[in-house]
Formats: sequence, C-alpha cells, structure tokens
Amino acid sequence: MQVVREQLATSPEQWRALLDSDAQWVVRNEEDWTALLASEDNPLKDIDQEVVRAFTEGLTFNKGGLAGADYTMLEDIITFAQFYRLWEHFGLDRGLCDDYKDYKCDGRGNCRRWLGFICTRNC
Repeated sequence: MQVVREQLATSPEQWRALLDSDAQWVVRNEEDWTALLASEDNPLKDIDQEVVRAFTEGLTFNKGGLAGADYTMLEDIITFAQFYRLWEHFGLDRGLCDDYKDYKCDGRGNCRRWLGFICTRNC
C-alpha cells in the first residue's frame, strides 16, 4: 500500500477520480485502514496503540473514501510532516488536506469549522 505521490489529489475533482480509480494504495474504508495499520507502511506505527485505536474510532467513510476524522489525539504526538503523510494514504495532497482540515462533518454534506477534525466532500 505504498503511496503514489504523483497521484495524490490536489482538488476535490481529482480526489473523486482517484477514489473511483483502481488505485490499490488509497484507503477507502475501514478494511483498507486496518490493512494499512498491519503493513510496513503504517503511518502510525510508532504511536501508542490506545491513541491509534481512538483515531481509528474517529474515522468515518462514505462514497468509497474518507468522509471525516477526529485527529485531536494526534496533534501533540506526531510531527507536521507525519500529519501530512498520514492523509496521503487517503489520497489527499497537502493543499487539499489543508482545505479539509479543521472542519467537522455536521450532518450529510455539511462541514463546519471545528479544530482538530477533517471533513471531506464525502461527508
């Protein structure tokens, strides 16, 4: 599940196309996330397992990709670079991640400003 950085989405349209593609490295659901955690490419491999479990429980998926996530438990634990590498596994480049971060899914199709969360167009 090695990230293909050349394929990272820089726009919502590119991300939708990536999710609709057959790219095997993109985390699209809980099963993919669990497989990534068990692999050598695990972006949270050095993080306490209780923190990883809390992060995992805060992930939501919809329409074949990430809908939202609570990353508050990771904020003081991972570096800036690790933060962006984490979201690359979901197909998001740094710029698109910045567009989606600090928003929380507040009902279907409704993202509202909320620090420590990510809300995508799959909300």
